[in-house]
Amino acid sequence: EFRRVLFRSDVQASGRVLAKGAGIAVGDVVTTGAASVAVLAFVDGSKVSLAPGSSFSVKNWRSSTS
Repeated sequence: EFRRVLFRSDVQASGRVLAKGAGIAVGDVVTTGAASVAVLAFVDGSKVSLAPGSSFSVKNWRSSTS
């Protein structure tokens, strides 16, 4: 697990419902519902914010802190 969800309402990763603080991994596709948002926190401190109705595919992960 490389990332975690900081805020969620209806957020899924590759079909499984995510709770706040859940981890995601390479290969996951994170999606937000029509009234949901999410912030993904990376181990290097960077963040990705997802608006309602978004998807984010985790294809690869590389960090100088790994």
